[in-house]
Order: sequence, then C-alpha cells, then structure tokens
Amino acid sequence: AARPKIPPLIEGPLHAALVGVPLLGVPLLHTVGRPISALFCVLVGLHYGVVAKLLSCRHLRVLALAFANAALFQSWSALGWSDLQLYAVPLGVTMLALIQIYRAEIGSHGCHALRSLVLGAVYALAVTKVFTLATPLQGLVVVPLLCVAGVGFGILLRVRSYVLMGTAFLTADLLIQLLRYGTANRLLGAIFL
Repeated sequence: AARPKIPPLIEGPLHAALVGVPLLGVPLLHTVGRPISALFCVLVGLHYGVVAKLLSCRHLRVLALAFANAALFQSWSALGWSDLQLYAVPLGVTMLALIQIYRAEIGSHGCHALRSLVLGAVYALAVTKVFTLATPLQGLVVVPLLCVAGVGFGILLRVRSYVLMGTAFLTADLLIQLLRYGTANRLLGAIFL
C-alpha cells in the first residue's frame, strides 16, 4: 500500500518533531534512576527505529542504535554488572550494523577491513577473557556462543569474514580450553576435543 501524501507545509515541521521531541528528555535523564533512564532509552531507540523505517532515513538508525546501547549500558549499571564484555559486545554489534548501513559509502574493501577489525577486537577480548575465567564451563559457554552467533550471522548475511573469524576464534578457544583443563582432567579433555 502506498503511503499517504503529507502536505509540504507540515512535512518539514512533522519530521523535525519526530526527530527532535524525544531528544528533549535526554537532559533530564540524570535526575531519574537508572531503571527509568534505561526504559526511556529503550522507548526512544524504538521510536527512532520506527521513524527511520517510515522515513527511509539511514541516519536515524544511528540514533536508534545509540539509544539501544545506552539502554543496555544503563541496565548493566543498574544491575551492578561491570564486565567489559557486556559493553564491548554491544558496541561491536553496533559497529557492524553501522558498517552494514553505510556499506555503499564505505565500499566492499573498506567493509571487509572494518568488519575484520571489529570482529577481531570483540573475539580477541572474549578469548583473553578465557584466561581469567574461574571455571571451564564459562569458557565452554561464553566464547563459543559468541563465535557461533558470529558464524550464524555470517551465514545469514552472507558475509564471509563473520564465518571465518568466528570459526577461527572458536577453534582457538577450544584449543586453549583443551590445553588448560584437558590435560588435568581427562573427561574435560574429551568434552573439549
């Protein structure tokens, strides 16, 4: 179905209101608690996502992603969670989404290089986290799920670098776990192998 035609006289102010009105609440966020602030960021992120779709405006997707990240970070802070991965993974996913949004301007070689850089940083952080984890079960859950999700998105979006890097870091994680715990416990060694 075709979108109804908006008269040019009100189209400009309507667009300005759709973009600007939610931003009026941002200065008030420091006066409310973190849960309310997180809820506000979720609602504003959803608003900008819908408006970006309705107006076919890629730049508003950036605002939607920014508010989604702010909502996550406010939620983590309200829960008292301070693990670096909780902040790095959403930022990495946001960077990958931005690369996808602006892929025409970046070009295929630039997209490939930027994707590899972002994925490498996120996966490297996850694999280095394996060295500081308390139990082998965490190494079997956190990093492999991240890598499998990257491989899945690579297959879904047909992006080879997602698949290759996810597979490489999954293999590295399993080898680290095999060397770290498999030599001491044969059952764990068999699981990792």
